[in-house]
Amino acid sequence: MNNNLIFKGKNLLYIDTLSEYNLAIKASFEKQGGYVDYLYFDKPGFFVSIKNRYIKDNSKQQFTQKCKEFLILNNKKNYDYILIKAPFLLNHDFFELLINLFPDVKKINYNWSSLKMYDYTPYCCYFNRIITFDSKDAKNNNFIYYPLFFVDEFVELRNKGITEIKYDVSTVGHAYTVGRYEFLSKFRDFAISNGLNIFYYLYAPWISFVKARINKTYIPNTFSRFLTLKDVAKIISSSKAVVDCQMTIQDGLTMRTFETLGSGRKLITSNSNIINESFYNSSDIFIVNNDGSNLNHELVKFINNDSFVEVTKYEDYYIDNWLKKILIEL
Repeated sequence: MNNNLIFKGKNLLYIDTLSEYNLAIKASFEKQGGYVDYLYFDKPGFFVSIKNRYIKDNSKQQFTQKCKEFLILNNKKNYDYILIKAPFLLNHDFFELLINLFPDVKKINYNWSSLKMYDYTPYCCYFNRIITFDSKDAKNNNFIYYPLFFVDEFVELRNKGITEIKYDVSTVGHAYTVGRYEFLSKFRDFAISNGLNIFYYLYAPWISFVKARINKTYIPNTFSRFLTLKDVAKIISSSKAVVDCQMTIQDGLTMRTFETLGSGRKLITSNSNIINESFYNSSDIFIVNNDGSNLNHELVKFINNDSFVEVTKYEDYYIDNWLKKILIEL
């Protein structure tokens, strides 16, 4: 782990949604000696989401105004870095003000959504550096490619070893994600038919649940409770292997990829792009086809093999090291 105070005395302005991962980024920068101003877009609740969808959505304008007011009040602050993950949450007049007030501060945009999901290209002109977790987006647009990270909750699992294993394989994910449900259903059936003990949890926020009911696309056996990072870490710590399926509209490696490998568990993934990564090795990672055509005996052997994952191979993606990489080294 990285115990250096590499950001000692440094100031970061961080703008994104409110989530456990983004709070972890803030905590990592502060742990390494820096100070963070974190402005976040708080996702609306169920009833507000319904209103925004069918009446008028003022959330972007309101967030833009909130951030502009903050900039004006703090225009004399000496920021060293400005990090924004989802620039499409803000109007262009915010970025014009940002550049006017802080012309010499390094402005970085890191994306863990694909351009097919959110087109952030109209905002690229405002940044000194555009980094994406999607290798194809990086290649096609001359962006910098760098994968995601894992946080402290998953580092803590390493000390448990394999003494508390309950499941041969586990999977946790969003039910209403393109391509994911079909694949995971096939995988669950495969695991059960081969005598594997599988933990299977698909969740959906209420808005997705209601839309699915209306559109008659409801998926049975789903849960409305979103699992916390501690919940997910507990499940992974109880598993020999974890199966992960990325959305079909993006090519980037998921957060679950690094949470699994960083915690010392084997990964089963439908994302064949992982074979191009320097850390790829077939003893830790098994690639399955999206259509489930290679769910076979070799996969059962992979899951049942009690070999250990050498976690030091994935240290670059521990959040402290990851943050240093995207803010300083890339």
